[in-house]
Amino acid sequence: MNNKLLIAILAGAATGFIIGTLVAPEKGAELRKKISDAAGNLADKLIDLFARSSENLLEPSVGDTSVSPDEILG
Repeated sequence: MNNKLLIAILAGAATGFIIGTLVAPEKGAELRKKISDAAGNLADKLIDLFARSSENLLEPSVGDTSVSPDEILG
């Protein structure tokens, strides 16, 4: 799946959750806890996505004919 699409889906889900909780009748403390938990979960997912994307950038593809930085710098 395209990383930009996944980020857009996660951002949309987080936005929808926040708007939904803001209009729902709840006590302030409960609402703040839900928002905090959702933000923490979103942050964890984005960190995981970034880590996986970084690993993919650093690993050469099968049949990769590019030159490594060590070969350039000697």
